[in-house]
Amino acid sequence: MKVFMLTEMPPELAPPGVRRRYEHFSDWLAGHGIDWSHEAILTPDEASSSKITRVKIVLKKLHHLDRTLPREAVVLVLGLGAVHMLFLAVYLRFASGLRRRVAYDTCDSWLLQVKARLRTGGLPLALPAVAGLVLQTLLGRSLFVSYISVRDQQADRWVNFHRSAFVVSPVAPRELQDAESLGAVIGRIKRVSVSADYEAFHNHEGMKFLRDAWESPNLERGDLELHLYGKGEPIRIADSIFVGWADDISEIYQGNTAVYIPNMHGSGVPNKLIDAISARRPVIVHRSVSGGFENNSLVFVFDNEAQLLANLRRLVDLDFVDEGTASSKAVSEIPLWMAKN
Repeated sequence: MKVFMLTEMPPELAPPGVRRRYEHFSDWLAGHGIDWSHEAILTPDEASSSKITRVKIVLKKLHHLDRTLPREAVVLVLGLGAVHMLFLAVYLRFASGLRRRVAYDTCDSWLLQVKARLRTGGLPLALPAVAGLVLQTLLGRSLFVSYISVRDQQADRWVNFHRSAFVVSPVAPRELQDAESLGAVIGRIKRVSVSADYEAFHNHEGMKFLRDAWESPNLERGDLELHLYGKGEPIRIADSIFVGWADDISEIYQGNTAVYIPNMHGSGVPNKLIDAISARRPVIVHRSVSGGFENNSLVFVFDNEAQLLANLRRLVDLDFVDEGTASSKAVSEIPLWMAKN
């Protein structure tokens, strides 16, 4: 069996979340000994175009992709909520007379995306997710679909009624898979690290929560530092240090560091949650995106501002000991339809 994986653009030019999802699938396929190849639909020059232009180029290449991919192939389309990539997956399926087995990686639940976007930005922000939700619902059994977590798969269970849905779980980046190189947190926490896209809607409320808790007179920070990594301009938080992009991902987790994840009320599993657990760092995360790791000893879950403050106060007071390496890697099985010759 040969599997063809399609992405919109070369992974090295894609946004971090898309690049990481490509790594999830490549590790998953390689781990099961499956022969696979990858093709980016856009060239590097085309990938730098505006979003509207990229969509037009992808749609223009539909016929070419259909002619180059074998009729009996297994095709994985890494769409991650991109509606035009969902349309591509549908086209490749029907153009082969339903002989081609095509899976679309939704990654995050459509329904959870709609809810999060409506909560944050109203209908205009939610429209793309609504379009994807409707299109995937209307496809019947023509496509297979994949998700990043069981939570996301279950949230879309009525969307995927009578359709085969499976989970490809996230894995830590290769730089963090050898957690021994970072060492364990032993003793008191010296800093809290945040790595995020501060322009993304799903991080705005979580950053306000952090600001209020960090500046609360009920939090005795002492010499505890707050380092902000990532894209965009974060909101102003007293005594915080904005670092920007990290030169190396391990920099975010060096030393006696705890991690805060600002993503709230979203979908999927934050990559930074997987990264922090793999690096054996305590991590504070909202329950809605805790990815089933609530019972992990390194994970501190909160539902509201009061619980976030309580978790920060607890971290300040804790003395950590080395309890060994925590694993964040879940084994996702190959679905039967893909294993079929």
